[in-house]
Amino acid sequence: MISVLNGTETQGFAAQKVTILNDAGYAGTSAANADANWTNTTSTVFYEDPKMEATAKDIASKLGIDTVRQQSGLGNPDVVIVLR
Repeated sequence: MISVLNGTETQGFAAQKVTILNDAGYAGTSAANADANWTNTTSTVFYEDPKMEATAKDIASKLGIDTVRQQSGLGNPDVVIVLR
């Protein structure tokens, strides 16, 4: 599962990115607003399981995001994208 979180003022920004990922074949992708717990200042793709690194990098490439980081405590979803 992939979660796209909107940490910007642009309404619907995460939903736009979900559409891009769905069109690229990533199913199980959801959009929501980022809460204050996400302190990254640039758009970042987070993953927890090292096996998800290649997927996270592919997602980042498709969305034009430069920062990919391993992050503990994500649980489910497998990948979290926080947009800034």
